[in-house]
Amino acid sequence: MENDARVLDLAAAVSDGSDIDWDRAEASAADEGERAVVMQLRRLAALKQAAKEQALTWGPLDIREEVGSGSFGTVYRAWDSRLEREVALKLLNGDASGSEAATTFLNEGRLLAKLRHPNVVTVHGADRHDGVVGIWMEFVSGRTLKELIQEHGPFGSYEAALIGRDLCRALTAVHQQGYLHRDIKAQNVMREAGGRIVLMDFGTGAALASDGVHALAGTPAYLAPELLGGEPASVLSDIYSLGVLLYHLVTDRFPVNARSLDEFRQRHAASERTLLRDARPDLNDGFVRAVDAALATRPEDRPKSGGALAHLLERSLDVLASSWSGAGEEIPATRPSIDSNLVRRRWIARAVAAAAVVAMAAMWQLRGSPLASRNSVAILPFATVGEISEGDYLMTGISQDIAAQLASLSELQIIAGASTLRYKDHSKSPVQIGRELGVAAVLDGTVQRIDNRLRVAVDLVDAASGARLWSEVFNRDVREIVSLQSEMSRKVAIALRGELSGVDVDRLKPSIGGDYETFSLYAKGRQQWSLRTEEGVNRSIQLFKQAIQRDSQFAPAYAGLSDAYTSLGSYGALPRAEAWKRAAETAQQAVSLDPSLAEAHASLGYAEKNRFQWQAAEASFKRALALKPGAPLLHHWYAILLTQLGRFPEAITEIKAAIALDPLSIGANLQFGSVLYMARRHEDAIAQWQRALQLDPSFVNGYRGIATAYAALGMYDRALDRVAEATRRSPAGADDHDLKTDVACILAAAGRRDEALRIAIGFIDRYHATGEGVAGSIAAVYAALGELDSSFKWLRLAVEDRNPEVGYLKVDPRWDSLRRDSRFDRLLTELSLSDTQ
Repeated sequence: MENDARVLDLAAAVSDGSDIDWDRAEASAADEGERAVVMQLRRLAALKQAAKEQALTWGPLDIREEVGSGSFGTVYRAWDSRLEREVALKLLNGDASGSEAATTFLNEGRLLAKLRHPNVVTVHGADRHDGVVGIWMEFVSGRTLKELIQEHGPFGSYEAALIGRDLCRALTAVHQQGYLHRDIKAQNVMREAGGRIVLMDFGTGAALASDGVHALAGTPAYLAPELLGGEPASVLSDIYSLGVLLYHLVTDRFPVNARSLDEFRQRHAASERTLLRDARPDLNDGFVRAVDAALATRPEDRPKSGGALAHLLERSLDVLASSWSGAGEEIPATRPSIDSNLVRRRWIARAVAAAAVVAMAAMWQLRGSPLASRNSVAILPFATVGEISEGDYLMTGISQDIAAQLASLSELQIIAGASTLRYKDHSKSPVQIGRELGVAAVLDGTVQRIDNRLRVAVDLVDAASGARLWSEVFNRDVREIVSLQSEMSRKVAIALRGELSGVDVDRLKPSIGGDYETFSLYAKGRQQWSLRTEEGVNRSIQLFKQAIQRDSQFAPAYAGLSDAYTSLGSYGALPRAEAWKRAAETAQQAVSLDPSLAEAHASLGYAEKNRFQWQAAEASFKRALALKPGAPLLHHWYAILLTQLGRFPEAITEIKAAIALDPLSIGANLQFGSVLYMARRHEDAIAQWQRALQLDPSFVNGYRGIATAYAALGMYDRALDRVAEATRRSPAGADDHDLKTDVACILAAAGRRDEALRIAIGFIDRYHATGEGVAGSIAAVYAALGELDSSFKWLRLAVEDRNPEVGYLKVDPRWDSLRRDSRFDRLLTELSLSDTQ
């Protein structure tokens, strides 16, 4: 029996496409007979893989990769060359394609193709080609609700109600089309990268008028009691399934649990159900009533339609919105993860929704004025009155510190950073600035120092009318600069939102320590660090250390020191292992001194990421975002981590949030292009990098990115042209190491081997002469040349050097030629990247 079970497990793994250690499977076979079966299965798996790797077509569609499979059929990512769009293609299994069910499937697919609703996957068509029945639809890039629960834990009632409302609308549209879904569950609902909720997978659906709806179909935990009793499926059984889904979203459990259909029937008959109020006593009453109504045992007691259930959910949303305190639902202390996840998800949704408004800031003259986002404010760099030796960096530091503090409030959208630095000459009025940035208010101020006193005058101006919403003049001792900034932040928040909750007041409390001189040193250090040159970073280290000497408890200076060490390691100016170690130690000091400092957690996350401590890094970034969900740099850095882990939909959501909060940030816009490129969305990546270069055409990495994407598309002349443009703009010119690597890889891909090899040999000579960290570049060139042994040799050295680019090993297209080699899998395992989805 044990031998049979082992063979069956292997067969199931072959069917699912799971990874199998075949050498181990053969070695552990009990006898020759079992070994022969294992060998047959191994050959079958090889044939399946070979078939999968061939360029396949189905009718007019080019099949690119398998994305999922089940007993009824297989789903592929495909390309519709006629309309030049990506689609999802579901093909019925061979034994089903010739059945009566296949004819029904075709008819119902054509019926669904008539349905257009934003919350229902769009079906483009259904047909039969070469005897295989298929249906093709829009390809939705995102995560299923099941995946989101597994990754982030249960939802709060506010967000679950929002999702439920969208699904009620979807279900109403489906039912009005004369169709039943019959398999509503967390696995069949996607949250698209931009936040759209999409009802998917109508494989078990049926027309309302069909006699076939008596057949039992669906997932047992979601089935209505009457279905288990033999009654036909109906609108009300779909309503019940949606109720189960809402229950599952907020509990990660089901109202009725069993191990078989018979046991489900028995438990339903005995009313053995866990009430939602017992599973989550903290939830909103209106939401609980809505879910309980959908889960009524008798169909006639349930809401009569998706619209009726949506009405109940909307009433609960109204109550939740009116009682919202700005810090998320009031979740008991025993469930903190739900609260922090909910706040962050709501903030990301708010920021991404605002992106459509603020991302047009640089081109508003062409499109007209964007609509202002409610509770949004642009923080301008403050101006100086009289002579202040500290200059612009201090004024910028004060305004950015206020922006960072206000970013901790979940109901405010703060625009700062690169998007407001261009207004530091104060040549435009608040009305003009508000119109260009699409904000409701503009905060401006002046700072004057007289001996040891600071005079700060602050104006909060309505961007629509130019009227003052609030203004105040502060006179303080210079030693009170940190507490003064917190006081100003609190008063700005009150002017925009009214009274603050106790949680918000705590968030705006000043950090530990920090007199005027200490803050000045810190602000100047940040300014030097932001130059992103080796000289500037070394200068910033000196300034941060001077700030720490003045006040050893000033946590922001330790966080700044951590970021500076990270930069030196990235430049190769400091041995990387040493740089990452120092970065982690100083960030940890910052966290210990001030656990509420979001920047400290983010600095620690970045240092942990560079040390390939992925789980710890993600925990640090999540903590930083929970503290300051409106800080664009935190979303940007978290997006980098998610990209390295191959979690592209989440990375896109985070980088969109960063751009929404600082639409003119070159770094964030360039990173968005990188995410798209790593996700193999090369055309989209090119378009995004081009948009970034419209903001500032001087950034070399924009041209580099476009070049690599053109090369991936086989457009080598265009790729080399973009590299040439990057070389013209690079301060290092033709000696730019990264650009040389790009050129060599493009030449190798284009078949110009000798030219590529000459560049690789030059890198090798540099490595042996100076020990410079170019092993990763050499490995990349050899990978492009198809010389795998040489590539792995140098890649191994790059891993030992802890080159930060190795962190992209899981996702970077430059390593695609190595991925089928077992040595590549071993490297991923060594870097803890083998199982990070």
